[in-house]
Amino acid sequence: MNTPVCSPRVAVGALIFDASGRVLLVKRGRSPSRGRWSIPGGKVDWGETLQEAVRREVVEETGLVLGTLRFFELFERISREHHYVIVDFVGVVGAATAPVAGDDAQDAGWFDRKSWQNLSLTDGLAEVLPRAWRWCEENRG
Repeated sequence: MNTPVCSPRVAVGALIFDASGRVLLVKRGRSPSRGRWSIPGGKVDWGETLQEAVRREVVEETGLVLGTLRFFELFERISREHHYVIVDFVGVVGAATAPVAGDDAQDAGWFDRKSWQNLSLTDGLAEVLPRAWRWCEENRG
């Protein structure tokens, strides 16, 4: 494997739940993983904090403005084409506003525990969602 010239990129993701426990997912419109469902997120821009980046990405991809977010987990995605260090945040919104797909998202929507299982998900998301749902159940007010 040839070593890429660039360093790993930092990215963020948002595991957002509504008051009834549904998770917000977007269908990716660009590579990597075009056409697969994921959480809103993307690359951190130069000079941008992680919180600023995740909020910007959610607005760009869904039109939703977020309230309080908490750090959830950190992981890496490494392939021949890319190396991302990804920081995921989690949060709960009160009233579930209908998301509007924008920027690089083909579609966006709220999904309950059963409906997401039939979707074509990005790598690793099926393992993350159950942990995030546990967090949501423990922290919903």
